[in-house]
Amino acid sequence: NNLDHFVHRGRVNAMCYPCAATALFTLQTNAPAGGSGNRTGLRGGGPLTTLVLPDETSTAGDCCDHTLWHKVWLNVVPEKRLRSQLANCGWSNQAPADIFPWVGPTRTSETKTGKETFPEDAHPFQMYWGMPRRIRLIFPDSANGVCDICRQDTVPLVSRYLTRNYGVNYIGPWEHPLSPYNQPDQAPHPLPLHGQKGGLSYRNWLGLTLGGSDKAKPALTTRHFLDVKAERIRADSHARLWAFGYDMDNMKARCWYDALMPLYAVPADHRADLKTLVADAIEAAVEMGGNLRQEIRKAWYKRPKDVKGDWSFVDLEFWQATESAFYDMVESSLTSIKNQQPLTESRKAWHATLRRTAMNLFDRLALSGPAVDLELKRVSKARRDLLRWLNTGKKVKQLLGKG
Repeated sequence: NNLDHFVHRGRVNAMCYPCAATALFTLQTNAPAGGSGNRTGLRGGGPLTTLVLPDETSTAGDCCDHTLWHKVWLNVVPEKRLRSQLANCGWSNQAPADIFPWVGPTRTSETKTGKETFPEDAHPFQMYWGMPRRIRLIFPDSANGVCDICRQDTVPLVSRYLTRNYGVNYIGPWEHPLSPYNQPDQAPHPLPLHGQKGGLSYRNWLGLTLGGSDKAKPALTTRHFLDVKAERIRADSHARLWAFGYDMDNMKARCWYDALMPLYAVPADHRADLKTLVADAIEAAVEMGGNLRQEIRKAWYKRPKDVKGDWSFVDLEFWQATESAFYDMVESSLTSIKNQQPLTESRKAWHATLRRTAMNLFDRLALSGPAVDLELKRVSKARRDLLRWLNTGKKVKQLLGKG
């Protein structure tokens, strides 16, 4: 189907041992649905992962040094808190196989004779090393060669593996420390977020950092950082949040998304006010972006409702064009909240940014439609309608007109 962007046919025939181990770990972590008995990863196929990173402008001497040790430490959660999140908080067995499942007999999951694996059936640390796929690498007694991944020469290679279905079947209320979760209305427990079409932008920022609602939970590592470690950061620097993951369609990797976002040290007693403001700001952007898309369709076509196609490019441009201003608004609003100042100016400035961006994008995109359908009178009317809506839209005014 010519969908081989991520599947490099005929290019990787052998890997060195480190690359083979990395590939195997990647498959086990992102394992998608793959047919009867081929289990998905502990977080489902293609989970979204978030990591706290140091401020790229920080200097040596604080907790955000650019060493690998500090980067890892920013994402370490104490065992006591990790255990408290799961049903297996009392698990005491420290045998290697309880953490690294491949060093012991596989806990298989055949329909009649196998077992499902709930959080209480394994050590909490097994979340980092889940093994839903049964794969055995074959290490041949052959001459060394060149790794097709890293191109290292004269190294031992792996070119074959054996696989069987019905590996470990992780189900139940697992909460992986590196994934944000959401609680659907009908689901018995929170479910991990996955990469979705459209990618990651500031539209996702609130849910990934502070939690957009009672149903949205940022990753445990993110929450622990904000609760405990953020206070150690210098006042003039900010950590960053790196969010990434595949957009999977069963076994097909459709896209890889990743984004870097600011992670502000928000005191607990100020989070509610900031969350309210940001939620309103994002909802207003959704409203304006949707109306912009609608008016561009009207400008391009005489019968816009009859025209099919993917219009997400309009939304993407709108979110990208307003991203920098959004984070500026969040930072200035946080300062106002700490100083017990009203947020009226922040809301007004954000409203003006959205209006200006919507009009600029309309003016640029409206005349770039199909030449055969271009009609200046229709474009002019769509522009007037957009401008009128931007000035009088009730919902946006309600969201951004608060004090």
